[in-house]
Amino acid sequence: QIWTIGGPGRPFTKIEQGRMMAAAAGRPEPELTAVPRGVLDAVADGLAFVARVTRLPQVEDAAEVARILRYYATEDMVTTDPDEQYGRDTLDEFYARVAVEGREYD
Repeated sequence: QIWTIGGPGRPFTKIEQGRMMAAAAGRPEPELTAVPRGVLDAVADGLAFVARVTRLPQVEDAAEVARILRYYATEDMVTTDPDEQYGRDTLDEFYARVAVEGREYD
């Protein structure tokens, strides 16, 4: 299932999002860096291999987390079509509100 979410404005890189979150929380600018896709592949695939060999629950969990992180770090989830954007809150406004009010999750 694909959900269209978001607000007005341009898309932001993960690094820009991290900086916005830190600013909203009143924290110093974080030291963030980009990681090549090959590194994510090596970590996720390496952990998956070790999990298959050892069958240790901790390693299986780590492999699953690495697989999920790779997915969210590499899959394009942004639309630039103005007709698919909606809402009034920008991302930085959302982060600022969550930093003050908190957020409930389902």
